[in-house]
Amino acid sequence: MALPAFIEAAVAAVQEICACLRTTPQDVLHKRYSQGAGGDVSIGADLLCESILYAHLAPFGILDTEESGLIESPESFLHNPFLPKAPIVPRERNNIIIDPLDGSDNFCSHIPYYGTSLAYTDANGEILAALVANYCTGDIFFRDSAYENGAAFMLCGGALLPYTKTEHTPKAGIFESAFKHGKLATMLHKNGFKARSLGASAVSLAYTRMVSFVVYKGRLRKYDIQAGLFLCHDALLYRDKQILLLSYNREIFDQVCTLLKES
Repeated sequence: MALPAFIEAAVAAVQEICACLRTTPQDVLHKRYSQGAGGDVSIGADLLCESILYAHLAPFGILDTEESGLIESPESFLHNPFLPKAPIVPRERNNIIIDPLDGSDNFCSHIPYYGTSLAYTDANGEILAALVANYCTGDIFFRDSAYENGAAFMLCGGALLPYTKTEHTPKAGIFESAFKHGKLATMLHKNGFKARSLGASAVSLAYTRMVSFVVYKGRLRKYDIQAGLFLCHDALLYRDKQILLLSYNREIFDQVCTLLKES
């Protein structure tokens, strides 16, 4: 089954990144650069991932990344020495919202849970397609509104599979940023909910169909949530200025939502 052109290009970029992260010298990957557009200091791995994504995806639109912001002028290239010397002219006036390396701290700590998040939008900001990948496992999740009636899919071990919610009730959920919110973590535990804080919020959102719930509490940046929300468009959702809750189980969703509002 042929993939949409944008998804096919994104998959090729992810595969190249996975290979480069294994073979590039550690001193290059861990070198610290200046503060990126998302507020964190970029490391070489962040910028290398960004440059590979740019090479594959720039023809589809202007990249808006956590590292370099909008990559559309010579000034945009000053932050990332891995980018080509001359900009690639996009064929369309679309935008691609990207976190090139979601879970940079995990990467730096050799914790195998990090990846990328891509949301492909039209000129009006409407999301057309999204892809989230786990660089460590090779799992790739995507959804394109014009492909197979807008269903979600996953690529796993080279196989293309429909990405549907798990048939059994998962034992645990994901609570990203739990270390900052001890009161809520304690409330979840006392009410019988197990949760893990894995350290890569965009990647965690992609796994919503496999776990009992996903909670994120903190600053909701577009780089972290846009692709995951589009990918899990049919999940139960609660969102306010600082909280995001997704689940495919109504009972669990209602109970966790009540705890969130009480915390």
